[in-house]
Amino acid sequence: LPLPLLDALIDRISPQLWAGRAAVVVVDPPPDRALLRGLRDRELSWSLREPYDAAEFRFVVAAALATDDKLDPRSGLRVPISMPVAVTIEGSSRNGFVRNVSIGGAYIAVEAPPEAGASIAVALDIGDRPLAVEASVAYCQKAGAAGRAVRESGMGVAFRGLEEAERAALAAFIGERIRSFQL
Repeated sequence: LPLPLLDALIDRISPQLWAGRAAVVVVDPPPDRALLRGLRDRELSWSLREPYDAAEFRFVVAAALATDDKLDPRSGLRVPISMPVAVTIEGSSRNGFVRNVSIGGAYIAVEAPPEAGASIAVALDIGDRPLAVEASVAYCQKAGAAGRAVRESGMGVAFRGLEEAERAALAAFIGERIRSFQL
């Protein structure tokens, strides 16, 4: 889309959005630096790159409509991700995938999750750093749950006893993930 056409489109729709231009999401932004600068100069902030999934779509739309304080990685903001994780439940190890993560916990897609309240160990890599942490199962979900961003069988977990360095590394990782959706 040529920038003059984009200007006309933004001028037409942004008054109808409470957050104005900041609420516009660019899908598949151009790789050209000059065009990206043109988008930023128009106060556009958020982007989705193909291919994206429903969780990433929901996150970017929510982020585009959020206030800046809600985007602070230390606030408990859940960012969508798909990364392997090892979960130890009662001495038995299982593999799964983290589908979203926050400073306080994560959603882990795994078959036959344990009951809510169970204690588990979680091992994953955040960037180039391994993270091994104890967690409690906050809730369990069956596959296909209606109204949920993640529809896979799994569990929401709350991290326990994060050291300050682990917390800082996790906040940095989440901040990096947030920036991956920004122009």
